[in-house]
Amino acid sequence: MCPKQCLGITKKGARCLIKVSKGEFCHYHVPRHQHTATRPGSRPNIFQSAQVPRKSANTSSLPATPKKDYATQPGYIYVYTLASFLSKHAKGGWVQTRNFSSDKRHKDKWVDVDMRRLETLLVKVGMTTKTPAIRILQWEAKCNHELQCLYPGSHPHLGKSSLLRMFGNLSIKSKPETKNLHAYVAHHHGFFVPQNVLHCEQLIHLILKLKYGRGEIHCTGCHEKSTDVEVKQSRFWNIFRSKEEAMARTDYNIHNEWFPVPRKSLDDVFSIISSECMKYKP
Repeated sequence: MCPKQCLGITKKGARCLIKVSKGEFCHYHVPRHQHTATRPGSRPNIFQSAQVPRKSANTSSLPATPKKDYATQPGYIYVYTLASFLSKHAKGGWVQTRNFSSDKRHKDKWVDVDMRRLETLLVKVGMTTKTPAIRILQWEAKCNHELQCLYPGSHPHLGKSSLLRMFGNLSIKSKPETKNLHAYVAHHHGFFVPQNVLHCEQLIHLILKLKYGRGEIHCTGCHEKSTDVEVKQSRFWNIFRSKEEAMARTDYNIHNEWFPVPRKSLDDVFSIISSECMKYKP
């Protein structure tokens, strides 16, 4: 039989020049289903005409799912403080603060303060797209100390004087303390913002800063890893007693945007928050 030219196609697209005496393809271009008849050690099949390359999906060319802008979402504004600040007999009222004092000598310096003895209360105003209760639990888990949510009527010894509160209770309304707080949602203990909750929080911070001032708290509880609950609590409540020891440690965090509000003016804070939240109503 006269040798024939291989019908295979090379990588360059030209016809193979090898002569074959049996079959139609040389051992380089035998189709896969015939590859068992080739000699051992032969090169892999590169017969291109018998194979159709499968196109892989190019995920980079697909349009990305647009991310929802966090700042435009609805959410709640809520108020909280350390539980130890609310009672004169509570343990752990000592805290190390900075930039709360109007004394220029204390500017940018850490000062030890017993918050239980002051007429002002350090409060924090936060925002969440979940609920205030969930967010406060997250903060407690992170900082390893007890927090207390503040909301209208939550602590009778705060806010209005006892005389004003007595006359207020004569109102026909069941809850006079929330009469004008239209943004307040009682079952969530927070003030609802229908949109742009982050922007609303920032404006509230600015208003409270101009009205009451603001400062920072030195906290080491955020990075405690010990599993012993008593050790955690004692460390948190005692770390602020020695500035030298506190500053020498590296496992601390600084919480800013705390507002020193007179205890009798807490209702004013709620009014400011509710008023600002209502501005975001569509």
